[in-house]
Amino acid sequence: KSIYFFAQTEQRLVPDPRYTSLTDSGLLANWLMTQLVVQPNSLSTALPNVPSGTPVKVTTGSTIVVDLPGASQLNANTKNLMAAQVALTLDQADRNARMRITDGGQPVVIPQIGAATFDADQFRPEYIPPPRSPNLYYVDQGAVYDHSGKPLPGPLGSDSNNLTSVALAASASSSRLLVAGTTGPSENAKLLVGQAGATLHPTPVTGQLSRPAWAPDVDEVWIGAGDRLFRLNDQGRAATVPITARTGAVTGRIMSVRFSPEGARAALVIAGAGGRGQLWIGTILRAPTSVRVTGLYPISPVGVAVTDAAWNDQSLLLAVGRDISSGDPSVYEVHGDGSLWTSLGIGNLPPGLDSITVAEGTVAAVSAGGTVWVQSNGTWTGLGNGTTNGSNPVYVE
Repeated sequence: KSIYFFAQTEQRLVPDPRYTSLTDSGLLANWLMTQLVVQPNSLSTALPNVPSGTPVKVTTGSTIVVDLPGASQLNANTKNLMAAQVALTLDQADRNARMRITDGGQPVVIPQIGAATFDADQFRPEYIPPPRSPNLYYVDQGAVYDHSGKPLPGPLGSDSNNLTSVALAASASSSRLLVAGTTGPSENAKLLVGQAGATLHPTPVTGQLSRPAWAPDVDEVWIGAGDRLFRLNDQGRAATVPITARTGAVTGRIMSVRFSPEGARAALVIAGAGGRGQLWIGTILRAPTSVRVTGLYPISPVGVAVTDAAWNDQSLLLAVGRDISSGDPSVYEVHGDGSLWTSLGIGNLPPGLDSITVAEGTVAAVSAGGTVWVQSNGTWTGLGNGTTNGSNPVYVE
């Protein structure tokens, strides 16, 4: 099950996985609320601060009633956020159930609803928006092509920048796509930024670079450069992003940077012993003048060397890499807490599997052996059902 907390901006709900064998709706609803009132370490909550040991009573029936001490004292906006958290979390105990929050037995009116009774679907579109279906792009011989094999207009569609990877994002301030791309030799690459249809400009970030990735909704691109993580605005101004782990130090070259759909978490592939990549998950904390990634924890087994990863949805990631003992390459599936790591094999893919991309609700795409493939009905096909030369496929972020 998922316990829903808010990202730091309080604009998106983030699922935090929990495991239980409970199936009875009443027992499950009470267990979910017990989990929900525990204050999270790095995510936000709108629930009142319930003293430890204070029972939060949940009664099931035609309406789920949650008696939450202090709920009536919250301001209007916090009541709305509280109801969203409760609704999305308890909906897993009884799908489409009507709910009500009380304080000492007295119903709490939710201002956004204009009533004391609500359900999850009244909040889901706002806090867990439906996934987009963006187009796929890839790089071939230094130029960027769309899924149909057509080069993008302007400098992106030519080899003038000699791009080796690219990231594209819808801009919050412009109708043009934001562009970030790497160019040059792998040991001393350069990061370029700009907009589709215009000239890309060099940035101060150089070195052994990962693929760039645009952070959701903030016109900000992130990239690994050796063992350092950078973020840049759409004009190329760069700042270092400090990274810290739950325990111990995090060292090694950053091979991949990918954002969760709501932008509250980052997945980093970091090269460890012998240059073997390991997949880590951390929480992004933003302050007015700084941003950092904190609480990193590894979610890939030590026996697997990970090359790249991508978020399938808020809870599930896909990765590419190889089994260290056998050398066999594979596409892997894993939950955000590291559970249920599963090797999916490579099916009919050629050797040389090196990158993966997924847009939420959209098929996965990979590059292998200098060709681009998409997932279709349990197998992999080239774009247009033919062989498509290229690498580093990406969806608009």
